[in-house]
Amino acid sequence: MLVDSHIHSSFSDGVYSPQELWQKVVEKGLGGWALTDHDTMDGVEEARRLGQAHYPERMFIAGCEFSTHHPVVGEVHILAYFKENYEGILSLLAEYRRFRIRRAKLMVDLLRREGYHLEWEDILSRYENKPIGRMHLARALVESGYFSSTGEVFQGILDNKGRCYVPREEIRTEDVIGSIAKAGGVSVLAHPAFLAEEGFAMYVDEWLKLGLVGIEYRHPRVSEAVSAFVAGRYRGVFLTSGSDFHDDNGVKELGKYGIPLARWEAFFLSKKG
Repeated sequence: MLVDSHIHSSFSDGVYSPQELWQKVVEKGLGGWALTDHDTMDGVEEARRLGQAHYPERMFIAGCEFSTHHPVVGEVHILAYFKENYEGILSLLAEYRRFRIRRAKLMVDLLRREGYHLEWEDILSRYENKPIGRMHLARALVESGYFSSTGEVFQGILDNKGRCYVPREEIRTEDVIGSIAKAGGVSVLAHPAFLAEEGFAMYVDEWLKLGLVGIEYRHPRVSEAVSAFVAGRYRGVFLTSGSDFHDDNGVKELGKYGIPLARWEAFFLSKKG
């Protein structure tokens, strides 16, 4: 049985609630899953309670996905996983939430100048207490009739080079890896498609020395060539696999990527806490 270790819920920018995700996990016949919402762990306790009450035979992993910055690589995503307690990471998540709100407000201001009449107060009230990001704005643009799909938004106005894109506030990759370790969690490099670039592996080597524990070597955005490279170069590293499931357009299929439940169990058994 496989564990899909990269799934998003409606607590960040996913479509489904933890309860709905549990149902889908069971329907897929998975051995377990990790909730890895962007910059929040607000959905973890609900998902954990549901698992303990209704699906005790399946594994649930408390997780989170952080967006970080590296001066050469650029944007780097780090997945954090916690065996039990994760209180030590909550202060960093609160900081990320403040950054996200400021960034989203700036992007809404730019969109309005371009003629896309989104109301900031409407977005703020609709996504109250959620880490607002580009996906939320993209959905609002689609619902307002400006675009036919969120994919169209991300390929245009809110693309990394789009007119209304605002870069994230820079929190260094190394700092996040250190914070996760200090909080008792383990850090995994998410979807390292950038490893297709020659020479970039040296930075992964540095992060491993600083406390990075694993690499997500199979993912919808990771080519077979990069997967093979990671599997060959990092044989002694914990290699994970996840779908990055949000389900806006069905491209990222829940459970399509995963690793055996026994590997996750053995990995966590080897960790303290």
